[in-house]
Amino acid sequence: MSSSTHAAPGENSELVKVAVLIDELKHEDVQLRLNSMRQLATIAGALGPERTREELLPFLVESVDDDDDVLRAMAEGLGESMVELVGGPEHAFALLAPLEQLATVEELSVRDRAVQSMSEAISTMPEDHIEENALPLLSRLAERDWFTSRIAAAGLVASIYPRAPDGARKRIVTLFQSLCTDTTPMVRRAAASHLAGFAAVLPADLVDTVALPLAGQLSTDEQDSVRLLAAESFAALAVLLPAASRSSSTLPPLKRLAKDSSWRVRWSSASQALAICQALRGQRPGRPTDAAGSAAPSAAGPAGAAAGSSATSSSSSSSASASSAAAAATATAAAGGAASHLPPLEPAPDADTGCVEVGMAFAELLGDSEAEVRAAAAARVSQVASQARDATVTDRVLERCRELASDSFEHVRAALAGSVLGMAGVLSDERCEADLLPIALELLRDTASQVRLSVIERLEEVNAVAGSKLLTETLLPAIVDLAKDAQWRVRRALLAFMPLLARQLGEATFSSRLTDICIEWLSDDVASVRDDAASNLRAVTDVFGFEWAGRSLVPRLKSLAADPSYLIRVTAVRAAARLGALAPAAPAAGAGASAASKAKGAASAASARAAFVPASAAHAALVDKELLPLVIALTKDAVPNVRFNVAKAVALLAPAATPEKRSGRIRDALAKMRDDKDADVRHFSGVALSELKD
Repeated sequence: MSSSTHAAPGENSELVKVAVLIDELKHEDVQLRLNSMRQLATIAGALGPERTREELLPFLVESVDDDDDVLRAMAEGLGESMVELVGGPEHAFALLAPLEQLATVEELSVRDRAVQSMSEAISTMPEDHIEENALPLLSRLAERDWFTSRIAAAGLVASIYPRAPDGARKRIVTLFQSLCTDTTPMVRRAAASHLAGFAAVLPADLVDTVALPLAGQLSTDEQDSVRLLAAESFAALAVLLPAASRSSSTLPPLKRLAKDSSWRVRWSSASQALAICQALRGQRPGRPTDAAGSAAPSAAGPAGAAAGSSATSSSSSSSASASSAAAAATATAAAGGAASHLPPLEPAPDADTGCVEVGMAFAELLGDSEAEVRAAAAARVSQVASQARDATVTDRVLERCRELASDSFEHVRAALAGSVLGMAGVLSDERCEADLLPIALELLRDTASQVRLSVIERLEEVNAVAGSKLLTETLLPAIVDLAKDAQWRVRRALLAFMPLLARQLGEATFSSRLTDICIEWLSDDVASVRDDAASNLRAVTDVFGFEWAGRSLVPRLKSLAADPSYLIRVTAVRAAARLGALAPAAPAAGAGASAASKAKGAASAASARAAFVPASAAHAALVDKELLPLVIALTKDAVPNVRFNVAKAVALLAPAATPEKRSGRIRDALAKMRDDKDADVRHFSGVALSELKD
């Protein structure tokens, strides 16, 4: 490919850069080739559509023996964004030649990206080009001897089928069926991973007569890596089936797979139980989430988990696992967008019975011999129990949860800790006290910090149904013990729970049991704990009022302000500032933020000219009589860090002070700090003075 171009003098500089990029496509240095390949759009734009089709694309076809990173960049560059650069949809077929070559290479990530780019190009092609170019491409890939081509074919069927002419659709179905029975396990895995996406574009009658039998066939495959991917497809198929046959079509294979000889297949069954229940209830399932709120693992889950488990997995499963993400993307695109745009789903007439069956099978997985299966099930106990809505299932699940609370594997206990407290929503108050709280207490005292942390982060779910007496007698002693936990993340998570406890326990109990702990956190060894503790005081004050703060907090802050450690003095200044700052009229933090983080946001927003809630008489009195004197007394501190934090604190407290204080003592203190020998102190005092004038 020649790098010569013809241009007006004003365009020379840009074209020289493009010529360099073209030359670097053939450079010996792989990094230069990679950089140039990432700018294919720039090169194509300079060459124009005709030269791109006639020179650049043929050159790329000959370059598929390059480094994997370069090939991946090539596959990314030849996607939908390149269609206009080759002349628009009428010429999109020209992109298929280099992408076809990339779809057959050994490296999985290159193949997956090439298939994705082919799907993007095909989606823009005119209808007549589908039959002329896309269908022959699919046939070539499916009929080649090398298995990578057939894997690529499995990824393309969902993109081509809905745009193919009616006469060709039957051939595509037959082709996909042959991929599901391919002699190579890797191809069958690819077919299993793309089955849900293909089913999403099939007519309703073919879902029942084609997709469902294929899923059943793959679920009995001799390779467990194929069976586990087939298990994942049943939840996706369930929402496509008629309500009347949804239970009878999906429950038998799910229960069979839940007893599979392979732990990885059982793991997949545990992961899909919730989605099956949701489909039976007439809900379109998303990807289930684990205790931390992240997407539940796909087929990569058991393969990745095997490193920490007694189970082992075949090395070949990783390729299908990694391609599942691409399959999911293809399925979503083929289905026509997000679930929110789809019509309502009719519940199955036997949804109650079906969910009970799923719940009982799920309960058995909680007692599985393999730790990874127990962990997958434990992370979903509350969600499945809430879908089952059956006392027998709930009893069985709770029985298993009591056993899992002392499981020998830490990650199983952590998974349980992140989910089991959600069962408070499906239990009566009496059962919460008798069955759920003992499990929570055992997990709170677990030797593993991650287990304790997971429980603390979900305590609000129990708090919503537990009375103050129950909370005081059962959970509070464990919470007090955790206040000095060796792991700072546990202390920090517990700290964020304090405002909720304040509302639940009341002023007397909180003051006697937890106020000292809140103050002690201001002297914590970890800076982030100290900082959150400073914000936490305001969050608790919002519950009990400023008069309570004057009685219970200010005397302790005065002691900290005289601490020998300048870090503690800085924390005392910050705590005083956040305690007295005006609160924004509209919450600055998101709905999911903790009360402590909202208080911190309120304090830091004081300098941002937002609309504030005016200070009450008690608030202004606390600032004038207690907080300002405490802070201003440190303007002469020997440590500059303390002094410039004083300047920032005064700026936060000034709006809540009375006009007399603002024009008198506050202005005088800041004016003196303007002459400080430290540049930072002078800067922040100047900023505070300018805000005071405004």
